[in-house]
Amino acid sequence: MNKFLKRIALLTALLLLILPLLSFGPAKASDFSRGNGGEESEGQHIVDRAGLFSFNAKRDLEEEMARLEEKYNIRLFILTVYELEDDALGRPYTGIRAFTEDYYDYVVCGGVETSGLILCVNMGAREMWLSTTGEELERFRRDENFLLDEIAERLGDGKYDAAAKRFVKLVEQKHKWGFYLPGADKIILSLGVGVLIGALSTFIMAAGLKNIRQAGGAKTYVVSGSFNLRHVGELFLYSHVTKSEKAQSSSRSGGGFGGGGGSSGFSHGGGGRRF
Repeated sequence: MNKFLKRIALLTALLLLILPLLSFGPAKASDFSRGNGGEESEGQHIVDRAGLFSFNAKRDLEEEMARLEEKYNIRLFILTVYELEDDALGRPYTGIRAFTEDYYDYVVCGGVETSGLILCVNMGAREMWLSTTGEELERFRRDENFLLDEIAERLGDGKYDAAAKRFVKLVEQKHKWGFYLPGADKIILSLGVGVLIGALSTFIMAAGLKNIRQAGGAKTYVVSGSFNLRHVGELFLYSHVTKSEKAQSSSRSGGGFGGGGGSSGFSHGGGGRRF
């Protein structure tokens, strides 16, 4: 009887040791999965609190963003959240723009003004904001709408990995060539339309030339007696010179889509989209 009781006590003790491991073991990926099978994570260049990106995409993006930072001497960052956090004083942010700019200035750059870009995606409100500062503000000011549209289109389709990769790729293109290259799908579509229009135009022109025959000589195109050149000379009429004062260039400040400064006092550019 004593041996039986000892065995019961031993089994009970083992169960008490195993039960916490079964109930409170490590969280699975599905516990935080909200996007492409990714988990909530924080890296050197990506803070994915909404869990949008896959593990492989985050790994590749971290490597690529680190390479671009070193090559172009900029700061590049991606932040995803499900809701905007409070500021340092515990006050809620009223918009994604101020939240993004302050996060970049204080969290990413430690309060030091640094040229770079940050892409913030707020899944709770289905909105995104791209903020630029330093030299990047002027670099992306004029054609940033294309960049915003490219990212928002992919976010709206649920292609979160593709949106982040497109963002990084377009930043590299802007630095490398000074302009953006269209995506492969747009290139194929443009080529197809161009070939179709070209073939149709050639067919129409060829059809209209069926009745045309090659002439035997140039005399065929000359009308007899239509042109007679008898006298050659030059006649000076008058001259006129107009002078005007050259306008002086003036300094330009502020302006632009999304221009302005955050709470740090640093100037920011950029813009946003809903998706």
